[in-house]
Amino acid sequence: MDFEQENAVWVIGHRNPDTDSICAAIAYADLQNHLSETKYEPKRAGNLNEETKYVLRKFKVKIPAYVDDVRTQLKDIAFRRTIGVSSSISLKRAWELMTTSKVVTLPITDDGNELLGLIVNGDIAESYMDVLDTRILAEARTPYKI
Repeated sequence: MDFEQENAVWVIGHRNPDTDSICAAIAYADLQNHLSETKYEPKRAGNLNEETKYVLRKFKVKIPAYVDDVRTQLKDIAFRRTIGVSSSISLKRAWELMTTSKVVTLPITDDGNELLGLIVNGDIAESYMDVLDTRILAEARTPYKI
């Protein structure tokens, strides 16, 4: 399979890998390489025990490369650019923008496009849940129980 993707998804078992963990990483990476356009690479997060070395030698399987740090890094996170909004935006308008843009966060920016804060969909939900006047919920045809 030809891969043009520069970055691969690493498949790693646990920190003290046994034969099951290493073989699962190798098998899953191979399966995904056949099913996906994304490149998957088996890796290991620890030293191999003698049993695992024997199994890999017996079946002529390459030992997965060692990775000493499996913490998520900023470069591993996919970012989606989103337009900044004014701090005076209504929650309804924020919700509409989030829905149409298919995002769960909106950056609040000033006139110089400097980040002032964030609106997340939980903020909007919380603001509606704090409504104590059940008449408002009834008029909005929101089901509720007292």
